[in-house]
Amino acid sequence: MASVQLRPALPEQVVNLGNWLPDQQAMDLWGGPGFSYPLRPLAFLQQVYLPETQSYWLMQQQQAVAFGQLCDRFDRHHLARLLVAPSKRSQGLGKKLILALLQLGLNEQKEKDFSLFVHRHNQRALNCYQSLGFQFTTQPDIENPSLYFMTMGQTEARQLVELHHDLA
Repeated sequence: MASVQLRPALPEQVVNLGNWLPDQQAMDLWGGPGFSYPLRPLAFLQQVYLPETQSYWLMQQQQAVAFGQLCDRFDRHHLARLLVAPSKRSQGLGKKLILALLQLGLNEQKEKDFSLFVHRHNQRALNCYQSLGFQFTTQPDIENPSLYFMTMGQTEARQLVELHHDLA
């Protein structure tokens, strides 16, 4: 598989995510409450570009193949809105995206742990996160019964990134 690299996602590129989200259900699962389908570019960008949140593309051969965000939430590096292009799924790109985001977080503040939310019925994502070492943890806010909250310690993240340095 060709090498990949993480690059900042510019607003004019991010509106193209709408092509990866074919209906309201997909939009809700990816973005959470408040995102509407069909995509309204200005409203979409305002919701994606929240303060203290960085957005990234995983690039492969000059093509965006995955998208993810890294923010400071719950006193952790929080991974959010992770998405692999529909035509590129089941190729290990979700893991590569997460490894690259872990590396970025460790470079920014190595003493912070990591977290993410995942829909309980999203078995493909659950398998990916568990295979990397994320653990189920009690939700820090009001419990949302449709989501799992998963965390990974910074020590485990560092070991994982070092182990898979060829993928990140």
